[in-house]
Order: sequence, then structure tokens, then C-alpha cells
Amino acid sequence: NFIIAHSQGGIVSRQLDKLCVQEPASYNRRFGGIVTFGTPHLGTELINNKQNLINELNLGCDAFGQIVAQEIGNNILVSLFGVQQTINKFIDGSCNFLASNVIPIAFANSINALIGEDYKIGAPVLNDLNNFHNSNFTMNNRVAFFGVEDKENLLWRQMNSFLINKPEQQPAFEANIDDDLVTQKNQLRSTLTTKIDQINSDIFFYALKGVPCHGLDWVFNFSNCSKYDAAYWRTVNRRNAYVNALTWCWII
Repeated sequence: NFIIAHSQGGIVSRQLDKLCVQEPASYNRRFGGIVTFGTPHLGTELINNKQNLINELNLGCDAFGQIVAQEIGNNILVSLFGVQQTINKFIDGSCNFLASNVIPIAFANSINALIGEDYKIGAPVLNDLNNFHNSNFTMNNRVAFFGVEDKENLLWRQMNSFLINKPEQQPAFEANIDDDLVTQKNQLRSTLTTKIDQINSDIFFYALKGVPCHGLDWVFNFSNCSKYDAAYWRTVNRRNAYVNALTWCWII
């Protein structure tokens, strides 16, 4: 008889094998081999990087929040009532709340916190199990099947599995489509790039309008000079907000 196990099941099967050796009176071996598929025998790096993941998502929230702040800031009513700083504080607070509460909860719902600790790279439980099997050849038949993980867009595909298309909710043999967020991210990159090009055109326009504004021109044509100067820097800030968001999309 063989045990055929997937993912965490492979670790559980190996632990059972260990118990059969250490406590034979309590555990009667009824299998002669173990076959594992996609089991993290050395641990999974994702759990080690949980906090890094949360930090990166927080940075993304801030980056896109600043786009919202800049676009709202262009509204004449916002300018008149001077509530831009309040908007910025609201965005910062919202992102901090997501990073501190919502995202960790979503992560915890996907991976049990206590079990997850045992699947970290370097976890004592895994080290003990691997040391045992390295020194105790308990079976003649041990086979591990694994795939080479495509590290490109790994975070986006993992988040898709955690939060959107959970594998256990998919029809049988159809849980391999996990690139929905990757597609959306690529579309977002394209949208941001187009927007940046448009804003750069506006910056060029205001820069040309402001060329005559030097020296005494500011005295005799103060109204137009100050208007174009303010518009120029306001538009530069808008562009920078979009650039920061696009940079985040490329890094993450």
C-alpha cells in the first residue's frame, strides 16, 4: 500500500511514518511507501515573507491613494476649503488599517497561523522531520513529485488563490487558473503609462506658457505667470503620483 499525498498531506504522511518508527505500539504501519505531490518538504518561503507581503501591499495602497489625493486636489472646491491635508491623512489611515487588520486576517484565513509556523523555512518541526528521515531509512519506496514554480508574478498569483479564486472552490481539475490578478495588473500598467504620457503633455504645455515669465514679467503679468506656474507644479505632482504607482506595479 502507498500513501499518495498532496502539499501539506505529504508532511503529515512523513510525520505518520516517523511515529510508526518511534511509537510502533501505538501506530501500526499499513503502508510501504509514500508519494508526495507539491509538498514543501523544506518549507515554504511565502510564510517567511508574510510581513514583507503586507508591507508591500501597504506601499501600494499609499501609492494609489496619492493618485486619488492628487485628482481630488485638482477639484476647485477642495482647493477653496483647504482640505487636502485631511484627505491625505484619511488615505494614510485607511492604508494602515488595511495593512494592520484586513490583509493579515485574509492571510490567516488562508493559512492557519499555528500550522503555518510549522511550514516556514527553518521551522523546528520540519528540521526535526528531515533530520529523522535523513538518518532513518524507513521505507524502500519514497517518491516526491514537484513542479518548478514560475517566480514571475508569484505574489499576484498567490493573492489570487488566497483572496479571489480559492482552489477548494474550483471544479475538479480546474484550479490551475490563477493569473486573473496578473492580467489586471498588466492592464493597470498600461492604463498608468497612458495617463503619465497625457500628464507629461500637460506639463509641457504649462512649461511653454510659463517661459515668458521671468524677471519683471512676474511684476507686469503676475496673474498669468502665477497661474501657469501653479498649474505646472500641480501637474508635476499629479504625474509623480502616477509614476510612483506604476513603479510599485513593476516592483511587486
